[in-house]
Amino acid sequence: MSSEPTSLADMRREIDFIDDSMHDLLMRRAGLVDDIRRLKQDDADGFYRPKREAEVLRRLIGRHRGGFPKSVVIRIWREMMGALLCLQGPFAVALWAPPGSADYGRVARDHFGSATPITPYRSARAAISAINEGAASVAVLPYPEKGESDPWWPLLAADGTRRVNVLGRLPFVMPETAGEAEPAALVLGGATPEQTGSDNSVLLIDTAGTLSTMSIAGALTDAGLAPQHFDSWTGDELPRATLLLADVADFVAADDVRLRRFSEAVGDAVNSIVIAGAYARPLGAAELAGVPGGENQATP
Repeated sequence: MSSEPTSLADMRREIDFIDDSMHDLLMRRAGLVDDIRRLKQDDADGFYRPKREAEVLRRLIGRHRGGFPKSVVIRIWREMMGALLCLQGPFAVALWAPPGSADYGRVARDHFGSATPITPYRSARAAISAINEGAASVAVLPYPEKGESDPWWPLLAADGTRRVNVLGRLPFVMPETAGEAEPAALVLGGATPEQTGSDNSVLLIDTAGTLSTMSIAGALTDAGLAPQHFDSWTGDELPRATLLLADVADFVAADDVRLRRFSEAVGDAVNSIVIAGAYARPLGAAELAGVPGGENQATP
């Protein structure tokens, strides 16, 4: 508006003007998303781009000023992003969590928005199969807990009709208030993980059972791939072999020299290494508080 508000009525008129402007921009953004959909309709990876979403949210947090909470800015944009995903084409979320566990449905809803269909499945295998069968675009499953007797993550090493990758970690914004921690989850999907500049990667290591898990974790660390989360699972059908999960604080590509160093160090003790995906590192207290260099802090 052309002049500074001088009365309560003027201020309310300015708020109405701002609301209309925001609404106009929202409609314009939706129109641009529709144009992008037409341009990308032949893209084999589809229209879901967690890399782009993370970059947008980080940029907004980096430029944000004033007392309006950064966490609420992210919540507004997450709701908008979820709705616009559904405008680009069929988009649905498969959800699995053990009975009696934390409210993973709320975590998924907070991230993907109220417009996104979210369907609970009876098992992790069924949720992952929903991606392969086209019934869901992504699946949300609990972040692995160390020492689980029947973990779901070995399913990522199983052969399927289409490769399913780790694409995200939820929540993307850690709570600003003290209290009970939000349940952590992983987002799985058929897209190819993309580097965002602040990432973690998930490795699955099939061992021959001739080296201890501590020795393999040490070899990863020596190679520059120190795991932030490390777990093991031994299947009944392979009593000597052990499958390991390593969540490492960096983006790891197939030609990464650190993988070669690790393979050379462990030799025949490891049968194969699968890069099960990568995710943009969630925003923590440092970024929300505006601490310089915060986005380089690893998520525990």
